[in-house]
Amino acid sequence: MSVTFFKIIAGGILVFVGFIFSIAFLKELSSFKIGIQESFFLLGITTYALFHFLFKKPIYLYIFGHELTHAISVFLCKGKVKSFHISRRGGRVGSTKSNFFIYLSPYLFPIYVILTTVIYFFIRLFFHTEAYLNLFLFFIGFTWAFHIFLTFYFLGKGQMDIMHSGRIFSLPLIYVVNLFTLIIILSCLSKQIVLKNFLEKAVQLVRYVFQFTFKSNFC
Repeated sequence: MSVTFFKIIAGGILVFVGFIFSIAFLKELSSFKIGIQESFFLLGITTYALFHFLFKKPIYLYIFGHELTHAISVFLCKGKVKSFHISRRGGRVGSTKSNFFIYLSPYLFPIYVILTTVIYFFIRLFFHTEAYLNLFLFFIGFTWAFHIFLTFYFLGKGQMDIMHSGRIFSLPLIYVVNLFTLIIILSCLSKQIVLKNFLEKAVQLVRYVFQFTFKSNFC
């Protein structure tokens, strides 16, 4: 089985998973009510959205985070980073290893959300940070929106990372992972979104689809 054929099959499965996850997520949101913590997270998203459309986009900051994520993924894959270059026109990481995980990692993992979380919990080891929880949630929303808006902005311009991994495989994977990341974030900041419930809804939907398909084919 060729790599291309494998990616086509995997892409089709990911499209199905994305469809199931989307419906399960909407079901979870059907009873969602905005409290104080949820408000600060949504305020962070709204603030970045306004900044994105009204002011100059922080392209350089995004490219730095993008290439840094490439470099980290190379390290995780036990490769070596030979060069690291960034500019407003783009960036490049030279390495001894390449694979789809290294190519796609900047689109899958919101590096600034991760850094914000690490910094907050590191500070929490030494100081009482409960009073700044809402500020932390604001920045989580802000950095998550930063990741989503600029990821789709650059995807619209065409990216060699996507070309290397194949659109049919890459785009559904990016959608599924980012949606699942959002669900994890919401399940951590809100008691109304429960990861276990979401997964149970997803499994129920899969069973329903298969039952409906088999009944339609054999009845």
